[in-house]
Amino acid sequence: MAWDKSKPADAVRITTGTSGIRDNFDAIETTIDVDHTTMADPAAATDGEHKKVTLNELASDPTRADDKGFLYTKNVSGATELFYEDAAGSGAAGNVVQITDAGNLDGGSLTPVAWAHVDATGTLIGEHLTVTGGTSATRNFTFSGYTPSDTNYTVNIDTGYHLTTCGVTNKSTAGFRVIDYVIASGAQAGNGVLNVIIMDK
Repeated sequence: MAWDKSKPADAVRITTGTSGIRDNFDAIETTIDVDHTTMADPAAATDGEHKKVTLNELASDPTRADDKGFLYTKNVSGATELFYEDAAGSGAAGNVVQITDAGNLDGGSLTPVAWAHVDATGTLIGEHLTVTGGTSATRNFTFSGYTPSDTNYTVNIDTGYHLTTCGVTNKSTAGFRVIDYVIASGAQAGNGVLNVIIMDK
C-alpha cells in the first residue's frame, strides 16, 4: 500500500479510519526497510540502523552550502560513479572529487605506462618517452607510442641521490617538463642520472 498523507481525512472518525492509518504505517515501514533494519516488536538494538545507503544519480553537482559536504553519485560514461563535494569557495560549486572510476577507486588503479633513464651525458633509454631538449637541471619529455587520456597521470622521479627540490611543469597529453632536480650536494642531477616512471589509469 502506498503512503497517502491525506489519510485519515479530517471528517473520518478514529474508529472508522484505522484501516487507512495502518496502510500508512505499512508504507512507512516498507520505505524505511529499503536501507534500514526492520523495526522489530519488541524493539531491537539495531532498529533504524543502516544496512546500506542507496544513492540515486544526480544530473549535476549539488549547489555548495556553508559548513556542509555532499556524498552523491553521477553518471560518467554510462556508469554510476561516487563523488564528494565540500563547502570550499563562495560560488555555486565547492571542490568536487570523483571517488570511483570504472570499478576502481578513481586514481587507485594506476599502473606503469612509460619510463625513462637519462645518464650523465643526457643519453636516454626507456619506453614511450623521449627527451626533446633541456639542460642538466631541466628536461623536456615527450610521450612516444603512448598517449594519456588526460593530465591525471603521475610522474615519479628519482636521481639516485637525495633530492632536495624538484618539480614537474607543462603537463599535457603530449608530455611534461622536469625542472630543478638538484641533489643534496648542490650538484645538478645532470652530473648523475635521472629516472622517470609514469603511472596512469
